[in-house]
Amino acid sequence: MKTNNSSAMVRLEYAPGDLIIKEGDFGISIYAIISGKVEIFVNSDKQEIKVATQGPGDLIGGMSFISGNTAPRTASVRAIENCVIEAWHPVIIRNAYQKMPAIFKLIAGQAIKRLVRMNTIVLKFKKKEATNGTAYKTSVKHKENRKYYRKKVNLKCFYQPLDNPKRITLEGRVIDISRGGLHIEVSALNAVILSYMPGDEFMLNIYLADNQELKMTAAISNLDQGVNEDSIRLGMSFINMINEDKKHLGFFLIQ
Repeated sequence: MKTNNSSAMVRLEYAPGDLIIKEGDFGISIYAIISGKVEIFVNSDKQEIKVATQGPGDLIGGMSFISGNTAPRTASVRAIENCVIEAWHPVIIRNAYQKMPAIFKLIAGQAIKRLVRMNTIVLKFKKKEATNGTAYKTSVKHKENRKYYRKKVNLKCFYQPLDNPKRITLEGRVIDISRGGLHIEVSALNAVILSYMPGDEFMLNIYLADNQELKMTAAISNLDQGVNEDSIRLGMSFINMINEDKKHLGFFLIQ
């Protein structure tokens, strides 16, 4: 590892295999990847679990800024290519953050909290998959009714949180549906805007193959990792649907 000092930061160079951050160690630096790639991993039951791969433009080690205090590192970071990385002291970033207008600090703070929550969910996915080969799943009282026939589909949908007065609307894809519930694939980036927790209720607008629009309310019954690291699969159970839409859904399921 080589270093190059400047007044605002330290520029570091790492070779493949070099450990940049070690899980459990105390540290306050925040790192910006200038070139090369790194892998982020955690240790569980004496095995390494890969969490993500990051490259130029990404930041690592930012929990010291998010939490506002010195805490043990929650993951390890290792270079997988020759890397050039800038190490910043969090005070520099915190001073810039404090100079932001209040509304921007509010937006940034909410986004950071949701991002931390999303990272926690992803980490649970990874640990569960490593121990038994299945995706992490959280169940709640809104359990899906498995007696219903479930039809595999690829339908556009829009969803809004019921408890959000601004009625933020996001897009997803329905991948299967029954009379009692469905599964939706959504972008993991949406978790920066909304929180996804079992029991959260949403208004859904689903567009069937014949352009028939269905409207209903549904609650999250479980969370799974999607088809890739950039998506989340939401299992939802229907709470309320008007009779006319129930009929349309019934006809669609038998086609």
